[in-house]
Amino acid sequence: MKSIIITISFVLISLVQTSTENKFSAYQQYSVEAYRHKQNEKYYLALDAYEKALKNVEGKSADYLDAALCAYQLKKSSLVKHYLSEAIRQTTIKESEIYKYSEVFEKSIYKEYIASNFQSFRKKFYEERDDLYAYLQVEKLTYLDQFSRRIVDYHNGVTPEMKGEAFDQYFEAKQKDDTAAMRKYKAILFPPKDEVLDDLQLKVMNTTDSLNAVKLIEICKDYGWQDNAWILLWHHRGTYGKQNFVWDFFVPFITQEIKAGNVSPSFWAVFEDFKSIRENGYSKYGFHPGKVLESEVNEARRSIGLPELLTSEIEERNKNPFAGRMY
Repeated sequence: MKSIIITISFVLISLVQTSTENKFSAYQQYSVEAYRHKQNEKYYLALDAYEKALKNVEGKSADYLDAALCAYQLKKSSLVKHYLSEAIRQTTIKESEIYKYSEVFEKSIYKEYIASNFQSFRKKFYEERDDLYAYLQVEKLTYLDQFSRRIVDYHNGVTPEMKGEAFDQYFEAKQKDDTAAMRKYKAILFPPKDEVLDDLQLKVMNTTDSLNAVKLIEICKDYGWQDNAWILLWHHRGTYGKQNFVWDFFVPFITQEIKAGNVSPSFWAVFEDFKSIRENGYSKYGFHPGKVLESEVNEARRSIGLPELLTSEIEERNKNPFAGRMY
């Protein structure tokens, strides 16, 4: 009887783990499929794939916005509103980002629906979180992380909003061959080098990253992995694969979270790719843009639940390794 109970327990655990892996793999598969259909203007197929991708997993803001775009192309206004509101409920997207994206839609959708409901939608984001305390603790660390990387900008009187606008305006001016405007926006994006300021910012960044890692370890021990902490770990990517207090904790910790079904099996792909690009000159999984080995990349991707790259995507990765979307 005891052996039967143990066997049943093992089967149930295996089923839960398989179900979780399938959940993450399904999201990866359908989100990439949707993106490909959207790029080819096959909006019906794209919208169907986005619906499947977002069924059991909280997607990225780009998923919801692209799904809304597909719905708009198909004149499905109710679905446009649905995916825009879900972007606010499920992600930390800013209202300004939706306003900018709504240039693709009719502005009336933003004015009549999003602008008047944004705060109530965002309230749902916080109300529906089971780990709100841990989430907010990580957000505090993220604020410090970003502040430490903007010391030079703040000294020069440049805000993140100004930089974002300058980025768009610079490329618009470049298309128009407006050299005066290009100089104006380039000065914001690429200010003259100041070695003293740059050195100060680097020291503050490194110190902040280390202190944030110490605090993040404490949070994870108490509450488990927090998805919004990814950027904090990414800023330690330069030492990934080496032994230090950051990776001595997070490698086994995240690996266990993957086994428990709390984190996607492809979590380490972008870190492995970054390391492989630096050491070998190619991206192991092709998740992070970079050259790939055609004979190996798809086998590696299958092993962690990522969809295979198409031949055309492999060719594009190898032709233009510094561009492209992560997937």
